Amino acid sequence: MTPIDLLTLIPAVYLLNDYLVNRELPYRIMARLRDRLQWGALTCFYCCAIWSGAAVYLLWLVNPQLVYPFAIGGGAVLMWRYTGGNHA
Repeated sequence: MTPIDLLTLIPAVYLLNDYLVNRELPYRIMARLRDRLQWGALTCFYCCAIWSGAAVYLLWLVNPQLVYPFAIGGGAVLMWRYTGGNHA
């Protein structure tokens, strides 16, 4: 794995992890998923990051192009927060 690959995977994992732990998405999809699974890892950002990382890495092994949209979205969210974006 090259450093560029790693820099692509980090924002993808961040975005997936943020969606799983902090977001509700339309129609409370993620909130209902967390309630239904009753899995403690979906409430802890650090615990969920391990599983999100494993899932994104496996997706990367199957087809790296599938990870790019998540990486771009995660990079945008990271830059938005870094520049002082209001987290609503």
